[in-house]
Amino acid sequence: MHRSLREPAEGVERLVVQSEVADVNVVVRSDLDVVTAHGDLRVGIGEAPFAMRRVGDELRITAMCRPVGGICVDRVTIAVPFDVDIAIMSTAGDIDIGLPASSDRPGVEFAVTTATDVGTTSARIRTDPRSPRSIEVVTDLGDITLAYRR
Repeated sequence: MHRSLREPAEGVERLVVQSEVADVNVVVRSDLDVVTAHGDLRVGIGEAPFAMRRVGDELRITAMCRPVGGICVDRVTIAVPFDVDIAIMSTAGDIDIGLPASSDRPGVEFAVTTATDVGTTSARIRTDPRSPRSIEVVTDLGDITLAYRR
């Protein structure tokens, strides 16, 4: 089953994603005025907790599982504007963040924090811990990839 969520991006400063076992793919684009999230849900009894809500200047997306009934969000694809900070926390699942290739230039860096207990981390983007643009990704089990995409 597939489910889509949308929220106007105006005023959104930070995207916060909390996931249990879903692979999370974030596509960062410079031409968006809306944040979209598409979830692939494993159907069981009831509905998987997949939601988007705004709290101040944060947009929070949850992709969880229900302990009874075998209901889970297996994969989430999120499209977000370029100027939004990103924070993803996951229990298990691969995290992939694709930045527009046009942002691969001097002066466009990101403060990046990544951590995985079991998995690999690859941050093939320009980084600077002093940058006002931030990407934070933490997963207990899964690979983390940050890269420019064409």
